[in-house]
Amino acid sequence: MKTIIITPRIYRDSNSGEMRTALDMNWFELCKELNINLVVFSYMDTSIEFLRTLSLSGIILSGGNDLSSVNPSSENQIRDQYERSLVEFAVANEIPILGICRGMELLGEFFGGKVNPIKEHVRCRHEIFVTESRFGLIGGERNSYHDYALSESGVMRVIARSLDGSIEAIEHATLSIVGMMWHPEREKPFYESDKDCIRNFFGA
Repeated sequence: MKTIIITPRIYRDSNSGEMRTALDMNWFELCKELNINLVVFSYMDTSIEFLRTLSLSGIILSGGNDLSSVNPSSENQIRDQYERSLVEFAVANEIPILGICRGMELLGEFFGGKVNPIKEHVRCRHEIFVTESRFGLIGGERNSYHDYALSESGVMRVIARSLDGSIEAIEHATLSIVGMMWHPEREKPFYESDKDCIRNFFGA
């Protein structure tokens, strides 16, 4: 069974002011179907060193939160700091990274891209058109829950767009790094094409 690290969203409780983390439980159901052991990342200074003790097969940067470049809240800054460290760790150790929604935006920025506001991509569905994919990504109707999107992909290759031309998926030319703007965990039942892509990507 493969072991995958996933980053949760960070939010501040409106009543207590506590900084908390949260993750859609559907991720565990999806990974169970893929025979993947999912470990939730802790935003602590010791967390990167902890990864060295695992036989790690991959990292998922999940959705939620904005990037600090568009909303410099303390939650977003903390998450950016640690997720960038995760990307650096993964690249140095040749560990695959899958970025979902915000995770794709962070990967885009990390590799020289730019994020800008986008309209009509929140709580809707639209067609995704795939031009190329090393990991078997397939187009079709997908969910959409984002206010921001990559306007430039930097060194990352654009492998899918929506009908309005917005960037919906990216991948690195040589490294095992992929980003997608839709949420595979929010489909019920989960799309077999998304499961096949994630399975192929992580070798699960």
